[in-house]
This record gives sequence, C-alpha cells and structure tokens, in this order.
Amino acid sequence: MNTAAESFSTIVGEMIEMSQQKTQAPPLVDMVNPPAVKVSANMLNVCRILSVSLQTLREARLTEKLEKAQKMEAEKKRKQRHHDFLQSVLQHGKDFKDFHRNNSSKVSSLLLLDATPNVLFC
Repeated sequence: MNTAAESFSTIVGEMIEMSQQKTQAPPLVDMVNPPAVKVSANMLNVCRILSVSLQTLREARLTEKLEKAQKMEAEKKRKQRHHDFLQSVLQHGKDFKDFHRNNSSKVSSLLLLDATPNVLFC
C-alpha cells in the first residue's frame, strides 16, 4: 500500500512540474519570432483575407453578369414569342378577309346565274 501512495505522489509531482513548465515561455521564442515577423505574418493574413474577398467579388460579378445574360435571353425569347403570336393573328385576319371576299364573290355570281331567265325551259 505504501508503494501505491508513493507512486501517486510522484505522478502528482510530475504533473505539477509539467504544468509549471508549460506556463513558462522558453526564452528563445522571442528571438526566433521578432515582432516585425509577427507584423508581416499579420499582414499576410490581411492580404489573404483581402484576396479571398476580391475573389468572392469577382465571382459575384461573374454570377451577376450570367444572371443578367440569362434574364436578357429569357426576355428576348418572350418578346419573340409575342411577336410571332401577333404576326399569326394578323395573318389569320388577312386569310379570313380573303376567304370571305372570295366566298362572297362566288355566292354573288351564283345568285346572278339563278336570276337570269333560262331560255331553254320557257
């Protein structure tokens, strides 16, 4: 039982030493990474953020142009369909007028034939 208590105390002692070592910063870290290097690293991060935002702006512009082109194409198709519809209505009106004009001339010529006296049967 004595050995278990001793091993437990040594483990606790080692853990306390490790936590103290972690809280103390090694003195060479500041010499390896001077503040100027940290500033340039921050500048690189800012540049990366700006480049990402510029890239998203470019993508947004391209997407906007694509959407605008699609809207223009849809509007062009809609106008063309409407134009074709109006042309077919006008053509139908002309055909209707010609049909009835020809039909009325045929009917009037038939009425004239019926109105003339038939000499053979009198």
